[in-house]
Amino acid sequence: MYTFISALKSVFRNKFINLTVIISLSLGLLFPMLVFCIGNIVIKEVWAGVATYPERTAGIFSNTEIRIDTKKAMNDHPQIDVMVEGTFTDHDYIVSENKIVKTETVGYKAGDDKMTGYEMLYGKYFTESEFNGSDNICLISSELQKELGCLPGDTVILGKEEFILKGVYIRKDKSVIMPLDTFSRKYETFYSYHVLFKENCNVKNEGVEIIKELLEEYGLNTENYMLLSDYYEEHNDLKNAYFAIAIMLAIASVVLIYAALNISNIMVNKINNDMKTYKIRMQLGAAKGNIFGFLWTQLFALMLIAVAMDALIIFLLKTFMPFFAVFPFDLDFTAVLLTTLIGTAYVLILSSALVKRVFGKRRVV
Repeated sequence: MYTFISALKSVFRNKFINLTVIISLSLGLLFPMLVFCIGNIVIKEVWAGVATYPERTAGIFSNTEIRIDTKKAMNDHPQIDVMVEGTFTDHDYIVSENKIVKTETVGYKAGDDKMTGYEMLYGKYFTESEFNGSDNICLISSELQKELGCLPGDTVILGKEEFILKGVYIRKDKSVIMPLDTFSRKYETFYSYHVLFKENCNVKNEGVEIIKELLEEYGLNTENYMLLSDYYEEHNDLKNAYFAIAIMLAIASVVLIYAALNISNIMVNKINNDMKTYKIRMQLGAAKGNIFGFLWTQLFALMLIAVAMDALIIFLLKTFMPFFAVFPFDLDFTAVLLTTLIGTAYVLILSSALVKRVFGKRRVV
């Protein structure tokens, strides 16, 4: 306990040196934390499409209006887990502060977000009362938000009417979501359906046959469907996302190594300056473990301060960057935890090396 208290006191004793260590650690750990935050968004945007489970999801579409009885379809085909009805149009425009962007607009029923996987980045998804209300409300994708720079609570113009923006959801295309009833009152378009099959269903064989049966039953072209797994395979979205994240992690590693070398140099100089103190401790019987605990506690406290500063920086980025319409950050517990683990591993290695250096000079007078 004495070693622990003494180490914490020393953090505030050498303010200039410790401030330098904190800044170096902050810069070294900030980039990995940014990579984790950006990587989290990239992966979510890749997988955030029409379903949470791309490998089990198919879409049905048509150039004419279709109305499939979803309850009957699920009763007739037990292999279907969920079937969601929606609508969309790809020829609308959204306006915010004189910025005009072409969008794909979709309408959904209450509760459909459980299947469609629209994860909110800012704001919130529609409530049950909002789905059934008469107010003009909408959500926009993160990609569209980057261009418009608007935030939840702002008023945007969709078509020729004003809408209150309720939230921004993670999606890499320029799209808008509104309640299905609101959509149906404003647009003449066709219906589309998302079909989520159960885990034990072979989608590419049994699932495709079920879809074709439904299309034939309602007099539609049997080619009017899409397997989401094929879509991702065709566009290589997931592979490209992993490659981008790997490149960012490689760059982050270089930055972290540079910061580690800088911190190591600072701490070695600090050890040389404090060598007389360590000699007195050893002459008084201080064990190797005591000196290791002293250095580790001191470095760990500095590292925690650095991680807290980085988390605050990213929180501020997440809060204020939407105003500049740039790529959003998703600061979550995982990003902070992974960065803390990286910092802790480095602190352990550096502490061990410094203790070895101290005991290597034990016989120096």
